[in-house]
Amino acid sequence: MRKQLLLILTLFVLSSFYGFAQVIDSSAQWTWIGGDHATANRNGVFVTKGMFAPGNIPGGRQAGMCWRGKDGNFWVFGGVGTPPGSGGNGHLNDLWKYDVSLKQWAFMNGNAADINKTSTYGAIGAEDDAYQPAGRSAGATWVDTAGNLWLFGGNGDGVLSGAGAGDYLNDLWRYNITTNRWAYMGGSLTKVEISKYGTKGMPSDANRPGGRIQMLAWADNANNFWFFSGHGPRENSTKASLNELWKYNPATREWTWVAGSKTDNEAGAYGQTGVPSIANLPGSRNDARITKDAEGNVWLFGGSGYATSTATAGKLNDLWKFYPATAEWAYMGGSKNINQTGVYGTRGESATGNMPGGRFGHWIFAGKDGGIWVFGGRALITHATNEYRPNDVWKFDTTSREWAWMDGSNTNATPAAVPGTLATPAPANTPAGKTAFVGWEDNVGNFWVFAGVPASGIYNDFWRLASVLTAPAQPDRFTSAKREVCVGESNVTYTVPAVSGATSYDWEYNGTNATFTAN
Repeated sequence: MRKQLLLILTLFVLSSFYGFAQVIDSSAQWTWIGGDHATANRNGVFVTKGMFAPGNIPGGRQAGMCWRGKDGNFWVFGGVGTPPGSGGNGHLNDLWKYDVSLKQWAFMNGNAADINKTSTYGAIGAEDDAYQPAGRSAGATWVDTAGNLWLFGGNGDGVLSGAGAGDYLNDLWRYNITTNRWAYMGGSLTKVEISKYGTKGMPSDANRPGGRIQMLAWADNANNFWFFSGHGPRENSTKASLNELWKYNPATREWTWVAGSKTDNEAGAYGQTGVPSIANLPGSRNDARITKDAEGNVWLFGGSGYATSTATAGKLNDLWKFYPATAEWAYMGGSKNINQTGVYGTRGESATGNMPGGRFGHWIFAGKDGGIWVFGGRALITHATNEYRPNDVWKFDTTSREWAWMDGSNTNATPAAVPGTLATPAPANTPAGKTAFVGWEDNVGNFWVFAGVPASGIYNDFWRLASVLTAPAQPDRFTSAKREVCVGESNVTYTVPAVSGATSYDWEYNGTNATFTAN
């Protein structure tokens, strides 16, 4: 396609034009923002509770929980790791906030020096400085329309204390970002609570999901909360991988069992690729990841669980899209089999056969470019049986439905970090291959990852991945049937060949008494 400029002139001129364009480089760049990438089990550091400071940072942790606030700032809670202050690893209940503009952390709530703390419950909906959820890992989180933070379940200490007492929880909590206080919002005070399903599709205050870990949660545009998958009990105390879909209405405090089976370890119902249907449903899985796109639809990738067969669980690399308005799933790509190795192709180039290997404990991001991005986890790279913790970055083109390997290693190993200079992006920078970390997308399209487990140990390193804007070579000179234009002439067209990847063109005209329109 050729880009055109149409001129209407009122006098004889000799004109010249210049074209400019911007493209997004296929190689994004990592920046090491803070934390320790070389030493495991670091304790958190803060000066004053509730105050941002340059030296503040949460301690190392795995399977923590996180939120991106309505203001674009980040929150981190709990996990298994080291508390601020001192002490060894255990379930944490510390809450931290990262201000993107200040580039600083603040310790906001929770215990500064203790691990494996029990919950302190008040009346449902009541806030108080003394109320707080137990230390826990692998819970579900979402943000409501008021910007408050919600937390459900996870593996924690509930009403019993002491290391080793933790188990699956189904308590529901809300953190008010204005008062900086927690409120208990429902669920059981005991652990390994079974599910109360009720009638499928019918809300009731008697319904509720049981205790579980590694489930997925999100809020729709109507402020309803949704839960899918995870690992936990159904109608008895036996724990299994789940494919239940639940909906929670915070106004009525009622749960609805929407879809999924009460039986263990269900296979997926894939349907036709790219076509949503009420009959479609991902198989039972846990430790998958989701992200929301700009339209409010939810994308799910991977996990540990079941594909088309219930015979054996394994690492998944299937990609799904959920439409909250109709409660329908669409299978979008990847394999319908477990334990598939990666097909990397040429870095930065999408292709039909490309796909990430099966994985869990990764992260997934919705890019400002419309793509769906995946990083890290516990995965099969190109070896069919050996598991690694890669640092590979992938992008799924939602139009062509093709994957591209964008960054990181494709070798069968767990790569070490290459941090470069603190706070300085560079093409060679990369975090270590890791799993059980947390991540966010910020308001301008950068991706952030914090903490997790590389080859061994628990770390608190903090990274940002940003697309790089580069100026390409200038377009070729314009062409036209006429170089000179006389007074009174109009509808004279000038063109330049289109620049690959360009998002806009800027035309300049240095004459007078003319009007022009650019296409």
